[in-house]
Amino acid sequence: MVSLWGLAACSNSDSKSTSEGADAGPDASELCPNVDSDRVHYQDHDPNRCSDIVLDCTVDQNGFDNACGCGCIDKGDDLCPSFDDPAITWISRDPAQCPADPPQNCPKGQNPFSTSCGCGCVLPGG
Repeated sequence: MVSLWGLAACSNSDSKSTSEGADAGPDASELCPNVDSDRVHYQDHDPNRCSDIVLDCTVDQNGFDNACGCGCIDKGDDLCPSFDDPAITWISRDPAQCPADPPQNCPKGQNPFSTSCGCGCVLPGG
């Protein structure tokens, strides 16, 4: 269920985690890794500084570098939505196979995302 995923893995009320300076699409802050999660390890909250950072993630972590900042997230299914979630149109579940920027060819009414879970398009509020 995406709404649980959004709350557990991607909601973020931290004022430092904004999409300012990056084009991650509408409602990109809804897809920010949760700074309060023990599984999320931000190296920087400023996406403009992330281009100078080499992520040092372990084999048990996925890296992220998006409008929220950059860092590593411990792998685990509880952070990612189900592959068959009807609110999501997946491009890839492998972040390494995702383009550098979120997709721009989403179906009408869906917002692009690119996270440590993968990339694709999601219905708002889904």
